[in-house]
Amino acid sequence: MICPAFCWGVHSVQNPRISVTDGSATAKWYLAATVLPRGGAGVVPIYGRYVDHYMRTAQGWKISKSVLVFNPPPIPA
Repeated sequence: MICPAFCWGVHSVQNPRISVTDGSATAKWYLAATVLPRGGAGVVPIYGRYVDHYMRTAQGWKISKSVLVFNPPPIPA
């Protein structure tokens, strides 16, 4: 679902690092997104990473917590 503040966006995650211990797991994913804000003058890049926690249930693996940490884009020298 796209945020109501944006009229368009592309969102991708890559380079997963997943650690599994018994009935739980943690995953870290890098985020790269490009969005077009409503009424904005142009597209905006967004960078960050997800830190997800999973629990094994009788129905399979479920996300128990997902945190998005934003990283500022690199500043050109």
